[in-house]
Amino acid sequence: MHRWWHFPALIVGSLFGGALLAWPLYAVLDLFLSPNFQKLLTFGTLGIGIVLALIYVRHTGPLSPAVLGLRWQDRYTLDPLAGFLTGLFMLAVLEGSLLLLGVHEFQRNREYVRMAVATVVVQAFILSLIVALIEELLFRGALLTGLLRSYGRTAAMILSSTVYAAAHFLKYPDPLPGAELHWYAGIQMFPTALRWFASPGTPSALLSLFVFGMLLALVRLRRDSLWPCIGMHAGLVSGYKIAGYCTDRVPGSEYEFLLSSNSPVLGWLAVIWLTFALAICHRFCPVNAHEQRE
Repeated sequence: MHRWWHFPALIVGSLFGGALLAWPLYAVLDLFLSPNFQKLLTFGTLGIGIVLALIYVRHTGPLSPAVLGLRWQDRYTLDPLAGFLTGLFMLAVLEGSLLLLGVHEFQRNREYVRMAVATVVVQAFILSLIVALIEELLFRGALLTGLLRSYGRTAAMILSSTVYAAAHFLKYPDPLPGAELHWYAGIQMFPTALRWFASPGTPSALLSLFVFGMLLALVRLRRDSLWPCIGMHAGLVSGYKIAGYCTDRVPGSEYEFLLSSNSPVLGWLAVIWLTFALAICHRFCPVNAHEQRE
C-alpha cells in the first residue's frame, strides 16, 4: 500500500545509509589497500540507494528483471548499440556547437599519438559502461518503476529525473590528511557535500542533467526496456570523457555564459540541445502497448 513518506524515506535512507556504510568499508579495505573515503561514500550511497529502491519496487508490486526493463528479446537486440550511438551523437553535436561558437578549442599541447588516443577511448568506454549500468539500474530501473506505480507517469519522470540530477552535485570533500575517521564521519561531512548547490554555475548544469534524465525516462517508457537507456547513457559519458581529453574551455569567450562553470560541457547550450532531443523523442519514438494502456 502506498504511503506518501515512502519516497522521501528512500532518499533519506540512501544518504544516511551510504554515509554509515562508508566507514566499515574503509576500515576493512584499509587493511589491504589505501581506499579513498570520498569514493566509498559515493559508492555506498549508490549501493544503499539501489537496495532500498528495489525494496520500494517490491513494496509497490511484483519485482523481476522484466519489471525493471531488463528483459531480453529479439526486438531489443540492437537497442544498446542504437542507444550508445545516439548518446555519442548528442555529445558530438553539443561539443561541435561549443567549438563553432569559440567556447571550446582543441588542446594544442595534447599528444595525439595512436596508443594514447586508443587508451583514452577504451578507458572512456569501460568507465561509461559501468556508470551507465549502475545509474540506469537505480534511476530508470528501480526508482522510476516504483514511482510510476505510486505517483503516475508524469510525476515519476519528474521525481526520478530530479533525484538523478541532484545526485551529481552531492560532492563529499576529501578528509584532511592524517585526520582520524570515525563511524559518523560520513554524516559529519554531509553538510559540506551540499556546497556545490550554492555555486553560481549549478542551475544550468543541474537543469541539463534533469532534462537528460527526462529523456532517458521517456526512452525507458517508450521502449519498455532499460537497454537503450544504458546504451545512450554510456555513449554520452564516453563522448564526454573523450571531449574532455581533446578540448578545453576558451577563457573570456563571447558565449562563455552558455557553459556552466561547474562542468566542461553542461550549461544552457546543453539544456537547449537536450530539450530539443527530448521533443524529438516525444514526437517520433513509438509508444509501446503497455504505455498506451496507461
